[in-house]
Amino acid sequence: MDGTQSNRPDNLGDISDLGLIPLKAKLVLAAIRHETVPAHIRDHAVQRPKMITTPNHATVPLHA
Repeated sequence: MDGTQSNRPDNLGDISDLGLIPLKAKLVLAAIRHETVPAHIRDHAVQRPKMITTPNHATVPLHA
């Protein structure tokens, strides 16, 4: 996204209130997903404990 601001209403109960044509709305949604999905993946990965696999193939947490 190019960082432009939208004059959006306070209530977004209806997407048509944004004044976007369907194609533009899809592009905006795709851009939002492009930014938010990787951020969610990174956040989830940070919260998971580091794991190691032992020689007998058991997976155990790695304590620092």
